[in-house]
Amino acid sequence: MMSDLKDFIESGILEMYVLGHTSADENQQVQQMAAMHTEVRDEIEAISLALEKYARANTIEPDPTQLTFLMATIEY
Repeated sequence: MMSDLKDFIESGILEMYVLGHTSADENQQVQQMAAMHTEVRDEIEAISLALEKYARANTIEPDPTQLTFLMATIEY
């Protein structure tokens, strides 16, 4: 059973789940595994935090003039 759990965690489905790229059946499978196994919940949390950290480290500040153009377009 522990090998199955390890295989599940290492399968890549948790990363896809966090990114929102899983089917309804896969979502249900991940949620059931997370309900039964602390390791799965912990891994989902770790993946979420790692993706957030990556996103924050790789943000690009928009050109300040773009806001002016955007607001003018919205108001038009």
